[in-house]
Amino acid sequence: MKSNKTALFIILAVSIILLFSFLGKISVFQVAEARNAECANEMFARHDWITPVFNGQLRTDKPALEYFAMITAYHLFGVNEFSARFFSAVCGLLVVLCTFLFTKRHFGQNAAVWTSIVLLSSIHAIIQFRLATPDPYLILAHVLSLYCFWEGWQSGKWRWYAAMYLLLGLGVLAKGPVGLLLPALTIALFLLLKKKLSWNVIKEAKPWYGIILALAVCLPWYLLVHFKTGGAWTTGFFMEHNVGRFDKAVDGHSGFFLLPLVFVFLGMFPFSVFSVRTFSWVWKERKQNDLLFFLLVAATSIVIFYSFSSTKLLNYTTPAYPFLAILIGCWLNKVSGQPIKASFEWAFITLIAIAIPVGTYLWSANTDPVKDIAWIAYPLAILPAGVLLAILSKQSLLRRSLLVAVASMCTTFLLFSVSFPALDKHTVFRMHKQELKQGEEVVAYKKFNDGFVFYNGHPIPVVNSQEELDSFLNKYHHLVVLSTTKNDFDELNKNHRLHLQSKVRDLFSSKYSAIYFQLN
Repeated sequence: MKSNKTALFIILAVSIILLFSFLGKISVFQVAEARNAECANEMFARHDWITPVFNGQLRTDKPALEYFAMITAYHLFGVNEFSARFFSAVCGLLVVLCTFLFTKRHFGQNAAVWTSIVLLSSIHAIIQFRLATPDPYLILAHVLSLYCFWEGWQSGKWRWYAAMYLLLGLGVLAKGPVGLLLPALTIALFLLLKKKLSWNVIKEAKPWYGIILALAVCLPWYLLVHFKTGGAWTTGFFMEHNVGRFDKAVDGHSGFFLLPLVFVFLGMFPFSVFSVRTFSWVWKERKQNDLLFFLLVAATSIVIFYSFSSTKLLNYTTPAYPFLAILIGCWLNKVSGQPIKASFEWAFITLIAIAIPVGTYLWSANTDPVKDIAWIAYPLAILPAGVLLAILSKQSLLRRSLLVAVASMCTTFLLFSVSFPALDKHTVFRMHKQELKQGEEVVAYKKFNDGFVFYNGHPIPVVNSQEELDSFLNKYHHLVVLSTTKNDFDELNKNHRLHLQSKVRDLFSSKYSAIYFQLN
C-alpha cells in the first residue's frame, strides 16, 4: 500500500512540475492563445458570460467552456498569462491522474506507472496542456467519457453512463459537435466490431435520459448565445468552423490523408516508436481482452476521423494520446524481463532525438529575431544524451526506457524554464511593450498580430484606408499604428505623418509586425 501511494505521489509531483512550472512566464504569442485569452478578457471586463467577443467583434470560433474557465481564473489571479492557462494545466493533471487510476484498476499498478511515464514523456502532450486553448478541456471530457462508458458497460451500473453523458455535454461545450461525435464513433465502432451492439446494450445505457443530461450541460449556453446574437454566432460556428473546416482546409492547414497518423507518432514521441510492436500485441489479444481492443479503437478512430477532414492540425489528434499511453504502458509492462533488443526502435529514437536540438539550432541561427540566441538548442541536447546513455548502458528494455523518459521530461522542463523564456524576450510584445504605452491610442492598419490586443489592455480599432487613418491622426497627437503585411508597410511608409519605429518578425511565422509612431 505504501509503495502504491509513493508511486502516485511521484507521478502527481512530476505532473505538477511539468504542467505548472513557469506557466505565466511566456507571452501568449501563439495566435489561438492570444485570441482565446483576449476574448475571455473582454467577456470578463463586460461581466458577460454569454457572448464571445474579440477586439470588439463577435467571435464564433469556439464555444464557451474555455472562456468560463479563463474568466474564473481572471477573478482568482487577475488577467495574465498564468490565469489564461491555469485550468488547461488543471485539465492535464486530471487526465494524468484519471488515466493512472483507470489503468491501475484494470491492468495493475505497474502498468499504470508505465502509462503515466509514457504520457508525461510526450513533450507535445505537456505543451498542449499548457496552452490557453479549448483542446485541454476537450481531451479531458473525451477521455473521461470513454473511461466512464467502459465502467458502465462492464458493471451495468447506470451512474457511470450518467457521468459519461455529463462529460459528453462538457465536450460539446468545449469544442462543439466533435465533443459528442468522436466518443460516439468510438463506442459504436467498438460494439459493432465486437458484435455486441444490441437493443439490450442500448436499453441499459438509457440514451433517452442521457440526452437530457448532456443537453442540460451544454444547451442553455448555446440557446442564450443564439438568441443574444440573433443567430449570428450559431451560423458562424456550425457552418464556418465545423462544416467548413471539415470540408475545406482553413489557413492552409491541409495535408495528405494519413498526416494525422504522423501527428500522433510525433506527438507521442519518444515512446510512439514502440507503436507497431504494441499494436501487434493488442491485435493478438483482441479476442481475449476487450479493454485493450476498446482502447485501440478509441485511438485509431480519432486518426481515421481527422484523416477524412480537409483541415489537419497537430492538436486535433491529441485526445488519442492517453489511450495510446495506456496501450504502450501495458505493452512495456508485459515485456518486462523479456530479452527484447528493439534495435530498429532505438535507432529511430536516436535519429529523432538528435534532430530536435540540431533542427532547433539551425532554425534559430538562421531566423530573425533570434539569431543571437541559438544556444536555446543546447538544453535540448539532454534528450539525445539520455537516449545514447540508455543504449550504451546495455540494460533491459524497461531500464533503458526509463532513462529516455527521464531525459524527455528534463528536456520538457528546460524548454519552459530556459529555452522558451529566452525566445519570449524576442516576441514583438515583450520587445515593444513600453512603446505601446507611449501612445494616446493604438490603431491597426488593416491586418495586425492579434496578440497586441491582449497586451494593449483594451480593443484596438482597425482602419482599412488612409482616409480612416487620417481621421485618427487628426484626433490624436501621439498615435501608435500597427501593421503586418508588406503592401500595408509600403502604404504607411508613404505617410509623412508617421515614422517607422520598428519592424520585427513574429516568432514561428514568416510575417512581420511593424510599429509606427505619429510625427508631430
